[in-house]
Amino acid sequence: MRISNLHIKNSNIYNIDKNKVSMLREQTKLMTGKSFQHASENPLDTITTLYSRIRLNQITRYEKNINQLESHTNIAHDKISSITDIVRRARELTIKVANGVWQNEDRLNVAVEIEQLLRESVALANSSFEDGYIFSGSKTEVKPFRLLEDFDAKLGKNVAGSVEYQGDWKNLNGNIDRNSEVEVLRNGAQIFWGSNQTIISRADSRNFISQENQKIRLDGYEVAIAAGDNLDIIIDKINSAVPSVTAFAQELSSGSRGMGIQTNFAHLPALEDIEGGTLLRSLGLLKEGSAGNLPYQNTNTNVLSNSNSLFDVLIRVRNAMVDNDTKQLSGRSLSDISQSLSNILQNQAKLSAVQSRMKTVKQDILTEKVHITQRRSKAEDADIAEASIHFNNFQYLHTIALRTAARLLPPSLLDYL
Repeated sequence: MRISNLHIKNSNIYNIDKNKVSMLREQTKLMTGKSFQHASENPLDTITTLYSRIRLNQITRYEKNINQLESHTNIAHDKISSITDIVRRARELTIKVANGVWQNEDRLNVAVEIEQLLRESVALANSSFEDGYIFSGSKTEVKPFRLLEDFDAKLGKNVAGSVEYQGDWKNLNGNIDRNSEVEVLRNGAQIFWGSNQTIISRADSRNFISQENQKIRLDGYEVAIAAGDNLDIIIDKINSAVPSVTAFAQELSSGSRGMGIQTNFAHLPALEDIEGGTLLRSLGLLKEGSAGNLPYQNTNTNVLSNSNSLFDVLIRVRNAMVDNDTKQLSGRSLSDISQSLSNILQNQAKLSAVQSRMKTVKQDILTEKVHITQRRSKAEDADIAEASIHFNNFQYLHTIALRTAARLLPPSLLDYL
């Protein structure tokens, strides 16, 4: 078989170029630290790498959410713990002064301490953290509780007359993993409420019929009312759509029939006429002439209502001490303050449960993060030691190929000059 010089030359060039390609591939691995540069080189590991990157980005985002929620939850839990201590102290003082042995002057002195405890509890409820106030719902820029003062002649100074909630009903929600969400209590009208709230309108709604299609919102739940709906239909629609309250019709002593709203757990209900509707105002539950879409501090002054926030309870306890009313102190005052303490502890327990859940989820995703990182590294990271050996081998072969080619290629006229 005859082999021409051209064939020898082309064969050497082909082998040298092929070796260069292999050497460049190993050199690229060493420079980038990656086992492949293009998806076509390793489709299966490419899929693994893409999935790992997506999941690691998700975990980073969830980890950030958890850290933020943990900060809010921890500070809220601490503030509620402090208020719990205040309520316990107030309950202890109430039990003491309810004893008939105490003199009026002694009860006045204790009333001054109750006033200070009340003001301290309002200050704690108005605590802020980073982006705003903790217990004002989503209205973090608004101080949740406003203290209004009255002058007390027996104490000879201004005292807390009432405390109004200025936030909204929304809590803090956050995703902590795929298909996993937690709700952190931020509604001060729920956390610091003593008992179930009842609101009954004095307006006679016996023959009430809605004149148009309109919407109302109770505790964030929207209810559509159709033109022609009477009071009984409206009540049924509310009870079907809103789990946090129960609507009912109340026969009043005046012979009229008014609509009532009672909460199913301790909180102040948020009542709103929305999208231009006037239903709740027409039923006498909200103030006539008000905006309608204010969730709180908008109830009609003529309604029958029991106001039982923690602060209302402390105000009544202080007033009973000032008035030397031992019957009130040993009866309703002690009952209300005990119920308020129980509700606050329940809400604190809810925050503790959220803390435990976030801690568990955080540990799970951090463990998953380690495994996914290892899996990603195994799929896309180059074996540096192996790549170095291969590179040195190809480099050596390249040198040998050049020397062999120099011997095989025919001499030229330059060799004879």
